[in-house]
Amino acid sequence: MLMEVFSIVLGVCIILLAITDIVLTVLHIQGRSLIEWLFTRSLWSLLRAIASPLPGRARHHVLSWGFPLMIAGLIGIWVCLLVVGYSLIYWPFISNDAYFSQTQYHQGFGGALYFSGVTLATIGYGDIHPRSTLLGFVAVTEGFSGFVVITMSVTFLLSVYPSLLKKSSLASALNREVDGDISAVPMIARYIDAGNLEALYTRIADINKDLLEVIEAHRVHSALYYAHPFEPDRSLVRVLLIIRGIITALRFGLYDQSRKVGQPWNDPRILVLEDSFTYALAMFAESVYVASRQSEYSEEEVREYLRKDYRSLRHRLHDLGLVLSADDGAEEEYVRFRLSVDPYINAYREHSGYTTSEVESKLELAAHPLKK
Repeated sequence: MLMEVFSIVLGVCIILLAITDIVLTVLHIQGRSLIEWLFTRSLWSLLRAIASPLPGRARHHVLSWGFPLMIAGLIGIWVCLLVVGYSLIYWPFISNDAYFSQTQYHQGFGGALYFSGVTLATIGYGDIHPRSTLLGFVAVTEGFSGFVVITMSVTFLLSVYPSLLKKSSLASALNREVDGDISAVPMIARYIDAGNLEALYTRIADINKDLLEVIEAHRVHSALYYAHPFEPDRSLVRVLLIIRGIITALRFGLYDQSRKVGQPWNDPRILVLEDSFTYALAMFAESVYVASRQSEYSEEEVREYLRKDYRSLRHRLHDLGLVLSADDGAEEEYVRFRLSVDPYINAYREHSGYTTSEVESKLELAAHPLKK
């Protein structure tokens, strides 16, 4: 008797666990699914271990399967939990003719598992059915549970994949705008040379809006962190690097501390983009639980490299004919900014399975097909 009670209680607990996880994953915007978090992290660790010794293309092929396997696996976990949970409720009664009408092939836990599976799938072959009113009611609730799982799975897919496409389209748009250069200098030059600063402000605001939408989607669905596009230029890491380039080129490359009013690089919309960018990095580190990755070089070596990088940025802006202001301490502000954000970007890049050269290299974009 004690084993029968334990089986029923355990089954009810498993069913409640599955339902709670479905609600947290699909319906509760601010909830966090423990099953999704554990499953996605475990599967990603396994895929990274498999892919790490492989060359670039093969490695990306393996890691690109992570996201679809996570989505399919999570739905499969919900189904398995419900089937097993209801099986444990039926198990103490399945072999008793007073409670179930069944054949000799549907005995024990195997018979309970079979009946639970066909009931959840609403197949209902009729070869086994409950004779007890209470167990019949339980079977009806399981049938409704199967309908709920199907509905919630479709809802889950319709909420996750548009976010994935949004991220991919943002990466494609930004790569085109910056001509495949993460420094974003070509984009900045295009707007400033045309003298259309308002269009620049508007585009900055649009990028900030798109970034915040991507951030919120990742906060709700943690599986998105592990979406690994086969092409590194479509990755979220690439998006972060381009936005970093936009911020550094405008905020520090055309820097003038003494005249902040009326300067395009001090427009509030650029400052808001900077705030959103740093918020995104902090949230990614917290959500994926990756610590900021410190450089293998000494701090002074890193600082010297960043100073050279800043001077290179200023030279590029000057060569494009942009009017530069005096430095006024911008070099050190540039270094401080990069020191604060680069460890988080590098940590997420490494966690995502990309190398530095893959996401930072300049792209050779195809020419417009209508241009001669």
